[in-house]
Amino acid sequence: MSSTGKAPIAKKKLVDGNDLLYKLFKGLLNQDQEVAIGVVREMIAMTAVWYPVEVYQRIPILLPWVVRDSSCRSKKTKTGKTPEQWGAPNSVGFLRDDNSLINKIPKSLKISGPMDSPIRGHFVDKGFVASHVWREVNLEVLASKDSRLNSFVPNLVWLPAQISKLSDIEGGLVQSALKAVSWNLYRDAPIEEPLCDSISGTWDLLPKPELLEEFQIPPEKLNYFTATEAFYDARQKVFRSYIRFIYDCLNDVETASKNITGRYLDGLPSVSKTELARTLAFVRAHTSTEMSPDLPPFSS
Repeated sequence: MSSTGKAPIAKKKLVDGNDLLYKLFKGLLNQDQEVAIGVVREMIAMTAVWYPVEVYQRIPILLPWVVRDSSCRSKKTKTGKTPEQWGAPNSVGFLRDDNSLINKIPKSLKISGPMDSPIRGHFVDKGFVASHVWREVNLEVLASKDSRLNSFVPNLVWLPAQISKLSDIEGGLVQSALKAVSWNLYRDAPIEEPLCDSISGTWDLLPKPELLEEFQIPPEKLNYFTATEAFYDARQKVFRSYIRFIYDCLNDVETASKNITGRYLDGLPSVSKTELARTLAFVRAHTSTEMSPDLPPFSS
């Protein structure tokens, strides 16, 4: 009873449907191991969307100049809001992103899949998120924080948000299944020169999955983004713009490149030339000849 003599009004108990779905899915995985594996196989076959192997072969790393850095977004603190830094370069010249750039790349691509797929012929929309298949890898940082792995095609899959949350459980069955599917799908696909050595080194960073046999889902049972020539042309323009811009900054010339993210455009010239030269060398070493512009030697 309050001091006014009236009983306090009970606070409404609200339930979030998304949280309820997450708890349902998580509960389904706490079944017998064989049953849980069957559930996860169906879950991935029905809802996960991958890039086709050809995309991996032509553009194995979709954004080699980008790293995941969630701190780039403005946040409220006790002393006020932190400044917005999305798109700005870090100290060595990589563009800082919070997964936004990766998320939007396939938005214009129709999904292909088996005839009975409920998402065949559709486009990803709200509720789907780009998810990293591997989190903990053979590095001291998470995969998303390394420029080799952040946008590495075999390390990306689009999932409904609540299933994506399950994939973040280190060693969990959903994460283990995604690793196995990715490994079976991409690991032995050939990469042409001059990328084969650098991409082989990228695979070395990824621990081999343990449940390869349990999650051998036939490729024709999976969903894929349909990559058109227009998609490849658009990616080529992006690659050439950013590589040219980094190169121009090294040579202290005004860039002729277009469509550069504003904070990157403004901030990159202040990065040290030594670091920038290393970043450019890295990006070009992980970019196919098809995607890279012809550049004269750097005049140091």
